[in-house]
Amino acid sequence: MLLLALMQLLPRPHSQNGRFSKKAVERGVEVRLIFNLTKDNVENIKEYVKTGAEVRHYPVRGYLLRVMDKRFVMIELVDPIDKNFRPSILFEDKGVAEMFTSLFNHI
Repeated sequence: MLLLALMQLLPRPHSQNGRFSKKAVERGVEVRLIFNLTKDNVENIKEYVKTGAEVRHYPVRGYLLRVMDKRFVMIELVDPIDKNFRPSILFEDKGVAEMFTSLFNHI
């Protein structure tokens, strides 16, 4: 299984951020993440790297993108006022998943 994510980290204790990544890596999932690297989230990103996730930088704002198992794509919009409100859409389409995987590979 492969999990790709393009996301903006939300402020929270960094010890919690890598929890899902660690469990996924332990199950054999290849976790690859793209973040907007800032001085405010560098410690959070280090937590993901410690879990074995591949992390890249790209200036992301306002949405999260996940590709799961080479066939599912989830896009979440982050409300700028209430960052816990994240309307999302889930696609089950290998072609769309391949397109976003290609995007990740070229960043």
